[in-house]
Amino acid sequence: MAHTSSLNFLKPALVTSVALLLSLGCAMQRANKAFDQGRFDEAVQEYQGILKNSPNHVKAKMGYRRAAARAAEVHLEKAREAEKRGQSDVVYLEVRRAAVLDPSNAVATDWIANLELAAQRKKVQEEAEDNLEIQRAKADAQPAVPLNPRSLEGMNLNYSRRTALRDIFAALSLNSGVNIILHSTFPQDAAAAVDLRGLTFQRILDTLMIQNDLFYRVIDSNTILVLKDGQQQRDKF
Repeated sequence: MAHTSSLNFLKPALVTSVALLLSLGCAMQRANKAFDQGRFDEAVQEYQGILKNSPNHVKAKMGYRRAAARAAEVHLEKAREAEKRGQSDVVYLEVRRAAVLDPSNAVATDWIANLELAAQRKKVQEEAEDNLEIQRAKADAQPAVPLNPRSLEGMNLNYSRRTALRDIFAALSLNSGVNIILHSTFPQDAAAAVDLRGLTFQRILDTLMIQNDLFYRVIDSNTILVLKDGQQQRDKF
């Protein structure tokens, strides 16, 4: 009786084992067929399903590695085609799939690393540009600081001979009472011959800016900073 009971107990387990073996066999057939037909992503999924139920299945492990490597190459080729069409989002997705499928693929891992680095740099640049726009908006919202020269009448400045530009600005500062600071970008050897007689401080300032490729920034009502003109300087100041 004890022997019969043992057999009865083993029957369900035996049936389960046989069913599992049959199921794994069918799954292996599907996986191998998908691989042979070039459906590598599908083959990868089939091999993964086998390994989930039977982690030590040697043939499934070998099949998975082989299918994953081939699938990665297919995704890299799709990425190259997408790159030619300028589809950057598709490129990233395909390269990432390739890198996940086959981490040993140097092309995939290097490519995804470069893409992520470029994306990070772009994000930093966009954030910097956004911050710059915010700063510009704040600056535009603030009322301009009016300069307050000593006299609003015309001045008597005339340089018929070429004179160092820094000396002209020194004379303008002396006559107007406005402090004029020359930035390090100011051209040290610049000179000009110019007739400024009868012009107001603002007209003289504008004339010197235009003729000598300069621009100025108002620091306060009695001080300005003069710089070499250029987009980089304008963005900064």
